[in-house]
Amino acid sequence: EIDHTILLGTERYFPVETVRHEHLVKNGRTRFCHWKGYGELYDVVAGNETVRDGAWCYPHPFWEATTAKGMFAFNDEHILIC
Repeated sequence: EIDHTILLGTERYFPVETVRHEHLVKNGRTRFCHWKGYGELYDVVAGNETVRDGAWCYPHPFWEATTAKGMFAFNDEHILIC
């Protein structure tokens, strides 16, 4: 269900229990946001297709973004969310 998502800036975050983890591969890369903190990047794999850094999660966000703790966002340029 998407009614439990949150919008932070331009990114929509999905609760961990709504994400199909079999399509996510943690790739060891990180991203930094000055108000969210350090995020862990995941490749999204479906069939023979891989979107590098297609998803991310902030396991320990800064105070301003604690509502997104442990939730996942996706690169909507390459991934269809449904």
